[in-house]
Amino acid sequence: MPRVSVAQAASAPSEAAYVQALAVMMTSKRILQPVPDFIKKQAYDNGRTNVKYLQNQLQLEKQATLLVRGGLEYSSKEEALEKAQEKATEIDNACSQLDTTIYTVVFIPSEDGEIPPAAEKYIKEIYTYLNALNDDLDALIAVGSDEQLAAAKTISTKQIAELPATLFKEVKSKPAAVDLNK
Repeated sequence: MPRVSVAQAASAPSEAAYVQALAVMMTSKRILQPVPDFIKKQAYDNGRTNVKYLQNQLQLEKQATLLVRGGLEYSSKEEALEKAQEKATEIDNACSQLDTTIYTVVFIPSEDGEIPPAAEKYIKEIYTYLNALNDDLDALIAVGSDEQLAAAKTISTKQIAELPATLFKEVKSKPAAVDLNK
């Protein structure tokens, strides 16, 4: 296991805070689940809302850092912890890249309800960033023991139940444009 300095040990969160951070990672995965459907249906603002919720309300980067600091004390999974340390430093960038790419697509006009060719490149990037972010979350969750993960699952279930319904609302596909010349 990585050596823990006196400063790191002194700043280690409680195990309850560590489990809470694990729960935030699980909740974040659930918040990301509807994003592919939002993108498919060109409901880009809905997708951005979910990504921004991770950054602003759940403070994903802060929770990832707390999780790794707690992992130094409460995780016995050395390899998983090393990978989680790397992912914790990348997670805010992954969220920002995802949000920025979704934002870019918002400004590429669609006339017939279909994804315009100019947007296809960005749509592929969205899925790449989304998969990377989910992989980061999986790596962070992997530091928990079975008992810690069970406790985090209970907390996450409660968190999800209290989330705004707008994060999970069904959206309809963007309607095809009507040709007024007919």
